[in-house]
Amino acid sequence: MPSSNHYDAIVVGASFAGLNFASLAATLGMRVLVLERDSKVGGIVRTVGVLFSDVLDFLDVPARYLMNSVRRVHIQPPNHAPLEISSAAYRFYMADVTGMLGWLAEQAQEHGATIQCDTMFLDATQKQDGQMHIEVGKLSAPGELSTLTTSILIGADGTCSR
Repeated sequence: MPSSNHYDAIVVGASFAGLNFASLAATLGMRVLVLERDSKVGGIVRTVGVLFSDVLDFLDVPARYLMNSVRRVHIQPPNHAPLEISSAAYRFYMADVTGMLGWLAEQAQEHGATIQCDTMFLDATQKQDGQMHIEVGKLSAPGELSTLTTSILIGADGTCSR
């Protein structure tokens, strides 16, 4: 019997990519753990709430999370030039990111994934047998560390993922 600290896949980051992967992998029978550093999924939003219409081709997003559709998006990143994206034939949707992330988390859990909030990924070491040992810590309990093992580690925690 596998250890309770062993998962087929561990996902770092409970946002769009991480939750979608976790949901699909759990549906396929994998034992999946999602690590989220915040105290709740969607508690702190670190992404723009713009969805490309292509998303709706593969994800059945409930209408309540699509605020409105627009044809032009103007984005002003900090310390960078503004970016404008527009198309007469293409739609963008402004999304309720917090609500949508909550919904994605519920979907992942219903499919069998486990989500562990308030947990920070600290380090990963690959062993000779191919398994990875993942060190994590609870933000609410500094100094208390746990080691998990997995075959697959997914970094879905943003552009600076380690």
